[in-house]
Amino acid sequence: MKQLDKYGGGIVRVGPGRVAVGEISMFKKTMGSQMTKSKMYEDFAVVGENIFTTRNREFNRMRRSQMGKVFMRPSVVKMQSLVYEDGIDRVCLLFDKIIGDQEKGICNLYYTFAMMATDVVSSLAFGHAFGAMDLLFDKLGLEIEHRSYSESSDKVMEFTVGTMMLMVLTAELPLIRKVPRKMLPKGIRKLYSLCDALMVFATATVAGRRKLIENEKPVSGESNDQGSKRHDILNALISAEDVDTGATMSNQEIASEITVLLAAGTDTTSNTIVSCIQLLLRHPQVYEQVKSEVRLAFADKRQKIKYEEARERLPFMVAVVYETMRYRATTSGGWPRDAPEQGVVLGGYYIPCGVVIHGSVGGVHMNRDTWDSPFEFNPDRFMGEQGEERKRNVVAFSSGARICPGRHLAMMEMVLALATVLRDYDFALISPAEEAKQKPYFEQVDEVCHITTGFANPDRDCNVFISRAH
Repeated sequence: MKQLDKYGGGIVRVGPGRVAVGEISMFKKTMGSQMTKSKMYEDFAVVGENIFTTRNREFNRMRRSQMGKVFMRPSVVKMQSLVYEDGIDRVCLLFDKIIGDQEKGICNLYYTFAMMATDVVSSLAFGHAFGAMDLLFDKLGLEIEHRSYSESSDKVMEFTVGTMMLMVLTAELPLIRKVPRKMLPKGIRKLYSLCDALMVFATATVAGRRKLIENEKPVSGESNDQGSKRHDILNALISAEDVDTGATMSNQEIASEITVLLAAGTDTTSNTIVSCIQLLLRHPQVYEQVKSEVRLAFADKRQKIKYEEARERLPFMVAVVYETMRYRATTSGGWPRDAPEQGVVLGGYYIPCGVVIHGSVGGVHMNRDTWDSPFEFNPDRFMGEQGEERKRNVVAFSSGARICPGRHLAMMEMVLALATVLRDYDFALISPAEEAKQKPYFEQVDEVCHITTGFANPDRDCNVFISRAH
């Protein structure tokens, strides 16, 4: 990203046989259907081929046909009650417990929203929350009456974390997959064992739900919230069909899809929420404006905010979300594609076959030809008719034939979570805002980029004061 900004032009050579593009038209061309994902995606396909890891165009077409309706906005909106029940409501309970009868308390935003996102995705994709928030309550020594899952929560979370670590490791060190497992270091063998355990768990979960659906006996006026009547991703995937062939997915295939959804749909969403709150606190005028908008539009704290109403009545808060995704994209690394057999022209340069082209989300979002003052946090750029057009240039969810299928779910989760906590709670930096404004956000908060970009030191950088809104 820094090289793209330094040299301009939107395209730079970043190594032997590798270039990076950070200009919107070149990025969209790179992410288009004519270019194949690079071998990197195969390297971290530790849970099997799925919509994210596949390099096969026909497989991608079939899977997107099967999963298209699952992640469409009308379908996702039906899941918002579970987003509240297993995610947002638990966050509010945590905040209330932390504050207690005091004026304010200290909360770590990173762990809060990472656990929330994990429980939301696991609830929707696996049929029940893994209990990540329960583990956070336990870690903080806070008692709760109702637990999301069971005593096995810590074990399932261990499977999940181990699988995510293995994905990152194999992506960065692909030779690992060529080494016989018994010859690998003990620590890596354990990650493989945890990944295997998660896939066994996921496959059994799919099989259990499928059997429940097949055996359930509907009763007039009643619904089985764990069977076919439950509005979640798992049910939708079990019934999903290719519109052309009618092909459905096996238990193993669905297990691979829900596992990669768990990996791809947690830290990306949670880190964006955390960055959004962090940026608001470093820009007090913006923070006051968005608080006022939310609290005026949804004054009754007893009423849950509905997603479609939030999008309609909170244009500035939605603009803040877009500006956060632009300014601090959790997918800001380079997403590699292989130049096609006939080569391709990008930015006036001919890129021959054999070259890997990295689409830089961060480069696109900081491109001076696309954005006025790109290194300034300015949500107003996404307001009005021009703002709607500019939203098309935010590529945090990628673009084209391989755009993130879960983008509507992620947006709903972010909008509902932010609207709720900004209405019901006040946040403040541990250090005064004026002190925080002395240097740019990127110099205050250390980041680390593996597959996605996250916080390098969340225990230091993500603590804030919270208090109840009055």
